[in-house]
This record gives sequence, C-alpha cells and structure tokens, in this order.
Amino acid sequence: MCCKSFFERQQITHTTRGNMIDVNRLVSTSSKSYEKIVSQFKELGKDVNNELQIATKKTAKMGARVVAKEVQSELGGTITQTEVLRQVKYRPYGKTGQQITIPKGRRFSLKRFKPTQTPAGVTYTMRGQKKTRIGAFMGPRPRKKATKLNGHVFKRIGKARLPITKLTTASPWGVMNPNTSRMPLMDFAVDAIGIKFNEQIQRRIKSAIRRNSR
Repeated sequence: MCCKSFFERQQITHTTRGNMIDVNRLVSTSSKSYEKIVSQFKELGKDVNNELQIATKKTAKMGARVVAKEVQSELGGTITQTEVLRQVKYRPYGKTGQQITIPKGRRFSLKRFKPTQTPAGVTYTMRGQKKTRIGAFMGPRPRKKATKLNGHVFKRIGKARLPITKLTTASPWGVMNPNTSRMPLMDFAVDAIGIKFNEQIQRRIKSAIRRNSR
C-alpha cells in the first residue's frame, strides 16, 4: 500500500448500492500526496476545500461523458452518446466531492438495434450479439415493415390479435445494473476519471502560481 501513489489508491471508490462513482473519495486524508496538495494550496493562499470542490465538479462533468461514452459503446445500435448523457447525473456529495450516477431511466426501443423480421420473430443486434425475440413482429411478413408501426417492434400480450406491446431493450441504468451488467458499478471509468481529477488539481495549482506571479 505504501508504495502506491496517491492516484493509485482508492482515488475513486464505488458503493455496493446502485450505479455510482463517488468522486468524493478522490481525496484521502491519510495520503501523503493529499498533504502535499493541501500544503501547495495553502502556500499559494488558496482555500483547500474550495479548490477541491472546483476540481471535483469539473472532474464529475467530464466523468459523466466518460461514463456515457462507455455505456453507448456497450449498448451499440444507433444510440448516441448524447442520448445516454442525458441520463447520467452528477451532484455534490460530502464536503468536497461529487457523485456520478445513472438513475433509472427510459429504455430504448428495439427499433434502435437493427431489427429484422423473420418467420420466427424479430432478430436484432445488441452489445455485439445477435438475438431473437420469438413471436415479435414489425410487419406482416419477413423483411417487410409495416409503415404504421414506424419501425418499432411489437409482441402480442396474449393469444388474441390484440392487445400488443412495444418491445424495448436495456436502459443506461440497466447496462450498469450491478446484478446483470458485464461492467458492474462502472469500474471501467475509475482509471480514466482518476487521471482527469489529477489533471484538474494540477491545473488549479498552476493557475494559482500564475496569478501570484503577476
């Protein structure tokens, strides 16, 4: 433990409850590197908590994009990073931190994952894998889409012709669900966000040095 740098030791930790990155844990009060940061800010006449709040907020804003990019890549289809980003939230957490989360949100229509009508149902591609929804339909016959269904995929709820329900796939929250995800609790984003936090801290220090030198 003592041989690892500050930014290698629990820079970002994650809770075991839900999909959350706790940027508050970027700062460890037992770390020698933390003490160095505090010392530098004090020497420059800066309020430590204020500087850390600014750094973590900017880090969280960039971190939300890191998360959105990875989730979009995992989902695939025609889902855009911007659409996913709308469902990624960050907010103050603790004294100097920020919390990045993906709350429960809307699922994306199966229409967004290259669906194709087949005799057995509808095939689509998600997360790089081809799947089939048996009994689903998007038109009157294979490879024929019904204009009135607008490209969406439906399935009958019972044996009768009606009612029908529109089929959807995972939401960004579902992709990151610790019970089902291949990337539980957003572990993939820890290193990238840790680097961005380090960059923000160094930027704050350099900015203060420039101001003091005028």
